[in-house]
Amino acid sequence: MRVYWISIIVLMLGISACRQKKASKSGLPQDFEAFYKRFHSDSLYQMRHISFPLEGKPEMRDSLVPDYRWTADQWSLHRSFDDMDGSFKRQYQIIDDGIIEEYIIHRTTGYGMMRRFVQLGNEWQLSYYVAMNRPELFME
Repeated sequence: MRVYWISIIVLMLGISACRQKKASKSGLPQDFEAFYKRFHSDSLYQMRHISFPLEGKPEMRDSLVPDYRWTADQWSLHRSFDDMDGSFKRQYQIIDDGIIEEYIIHRTTGYGMMRRFVQLGNEWQLSYYVAMNRPELFME
């Protein structure tokens, strides 16, 4: 009987440890959405939440050029995405519980950009960035 109760307790602890994070209507974690909004509206916050030197690919990269690394002194601040004319689409891919990739793609040409955000502890960080490129360079 004692083994039975110990098994029940272990099972309950396992279930509570596997609880999923709260997701918003968009399907993204609520804490990510709050981070994302502040990341684009607060320049100091943005700079503190980028893993410099930031790996990725520069704009219109030649496929023969090795991967690139942005440094804090050459970073151009990112602002909120605004596609008023409908030329671009934005999509998110949840890779893992703490990894989200964002793609912003031109609907006609397929050119786009990609950003990867990673949760480290309780904080989200931009960990990889591919600037505007041909689809085969930002979708690899």
